[in-house]
Amino acid sequence: MLTAGIAHEINNPVNFINSGAVSLQKDYEDLERLIHAVGELPPDARRIADEIGMEELLKIIPQTIVDIQTGVNRTSEIVKGLRNFTRLDASELKEADLHEGIDSTLLLLSHKIKDRIRIVKAYDERIGFIKCYPGPLNQVFMNLLNNAIDAIDQKIRGNSSAGETHGIKDPGTQYQIRILTKLIEEEGTAQVKIVITDTGAGIPEEIRDKLFDPFFTTKEVGKGTGLGLSICHGIIEKHGGKISFESTVRIGTEFTITLPIE
Repeated sequence: MLTAGIAHEINNPVNFINSGAVSLQKDYEDLERLIHAVGELPPDARRIADEIGMEELLKIIPQTIVDIQTGVNRTSEIVKGLRNFTRLDASELKEADLHEGIDSTLLLLSHKIKDRIRIVKAYDERIGFIKCYPGPLNQVFMNLLNNAIDAIDQKIRGNSSAGETHGIKDPGTQYQIRILTKLIEEEGTAQVKIVITDTGAGIPEEIRDKLFDPFFTTKEVGKGTGLGLSICHGIIEKHGGKISFESTVRIGTEFTITLPIE
């Protein structure tokens, strides 16, 4: 509710800025003819125009307006992502767009992904709206994707300390997260499979049995509660689905979720 409230409050000034940018663009277009006419005046009459750098302003102002509108559009996307992510209908099964939930989660994590990690999406377009608990399901995506980013960061730090500088622009070693969705039929019922694969540090063999245990975490003190995967497991069970994983140290981890479709 807090996040939804924040999204609403951000939306108001964003709309105000957007209206101002649109009005500014129209006003500038009206003045542009007059500004160009100044250039036809005798040199003495153009003194003020030369002092303020009129020619440069003619280039800067339109670009500034474009920059403002780009910022507004970006903020609007974030607000939309917040609204989609914080669905307040957690207590009831609702028809929701699975792919929209994943995309809104990726949008909220974009500041951590940046250009270091390649996101590869392979969505099965046959999957339309599915009956689910949208808010909690988005929380599962958030936890799994956030963990995948952390695992890749851990691998990047390990490579850096070993003197390796491979990154996304190096075709030899790419840090990536792959998200696959697929409509399948299992045991006579239609199901949706969601697979999230990362090329991170991997999960050591000795802790894999504890991964879904409450309060178990491999993160430093203050950086993880150990509840994320335990909560994910509970949410998927509430959907009547299953969650499992496979991992290879220094190669990566793959989480698979299957959800029944009514």
